[in-house]
Amino acid sequence: MSQIPEEYIFKDKKNQTLIKMPNTINGQVFNIEKLSDCEIFILDISEIIYIDNCSNCKFYVAPVKSSFFIRDSQNCICSVACKQLRVKNCTNFTFFLYSSSDPHIESSFDMKFAPYNFSYPGQNVDFKKAGFDENQNRWCKVYDHSSAEGDGHFSLLPSNQFRKVEKKLDGYGNPINPVPIPQQYGGDLKAEIVPGSKSESHPQPSPISSLQNSYSPPPMLNPPISAANNQNNSFEIKKQDIVAAHVANNEFQGNLNVFYNPIDGFKVTNDELPGLFTERELRGKFEQFDEINAQYYPPWAESLFAIYLVIIGFLFVLLVMSLLKMSSEWKIEVTGVFLAFILLSVLFIIILLIIKVKRLEKAWMETITEVVNQQNSEFFDARDAKISADFTVLTISIGNS
Repeated sequence: MSQIPEEYIFKDKKNQTLIKMPNTINGQVFNIEKLSDCEIFILDISEIIYIDNCSNCKFYVAPVKSSFFIRDSQNCICSVACKQLRVKNCTNFTFFLYSSSDPHIESSFDMKFAPYNFSYPGQNVDFKKAGFDENQNRWCKVYDHSSAEGDGHFSLLPSNQFRKVEKKLDGYGNPINPVPIPQQYGGDLKAEIVPGSKSESHPQPSPISSLQNSYSPPPMLNPPISAANNQNNSFEIKKQDIVAAHVANNEFQGNLNVFYNPIDGFKVTNDELPGLFTERELRGKFEQFDEINAQYYPPWAESLFAIYLVIIGFLFVLLVMSLLKMSSEWKIEVTGVFLAFILLSVLFIIILLIIKVKRLEKAWMETITEVVNQQNSEFFDARDAKISADFTVLTISIGNS
């Protein structure tokens, strides 16, 4: 597997402010390593983030669609929204956290947890792109893999130490934090805060290992994972145990065609997928194309139908004229003039309708192409796949790159 490109790495920096602006990561894997006394702003969606060997740093991180790994670091403050937090061999961290699944810590001490506190422009849109429900935040449901070693591993941050942080960007609008803050921390959300994960509903996963940082993202870790042999110190994640995960595109190559239905839109079921995506995952992607087709398909279909009706109408007129000519003493000249007028009218209407159809198709395809490029850069490229689109057919090419 290829290594992470240079533009997706912060490494070997001291006493600096490091920023990744919107639309500079586009859902890729990002690596942060060997930073000291730095302030880091990640203001774009990423797939996975690895942090290793950092000290005395402050991290402010936009939605991470999969896992946020921190290892062998100390004395840091971290505001992050992620699918799952994984911490190993760390000391003295304060997390202001949004996590859609239980955070996991191992061999770590003095971990403090508080609700997500970071605002930046457009974060509400990024939450939707990442598929996060801002009202389902499991920030305090910490699962401690080292609970047998004694106390002092994690606690909740006292409310009087909670502070909101915002990052303003010129030309990007006002900073936004879509995650509700509990009343206990000065917000409006009425909710009981009960720390700790319930082992009976969340079986203990394998210990957090020193995973190889790779550009191809591993499966997301949302589903429960059975306990593995702790001595091997690695994630042994079985593909069959992961129902809604991304898997490496090395077992299937080919094209998946999805056809448009004016009633149901673009629709695909899990049975039709080769195990690389889930129906739920693709449904969100197809909704954009459904919205486009809802705008362009009806007038396009109506125009084509109108051309068909005009041609049928002209043929019907010819038939009627032939019958009248046979049953009456109409003059040939009158009949010819009338038919010429009808023919020119029909040609004029057909030309207008064809022009309308072509203009619709041009605008339609431009809109589709824009969405295709966006989805490839934000989603499909990282999964060794491409999506292309015609007016009524979506084609997902898998493993052909």
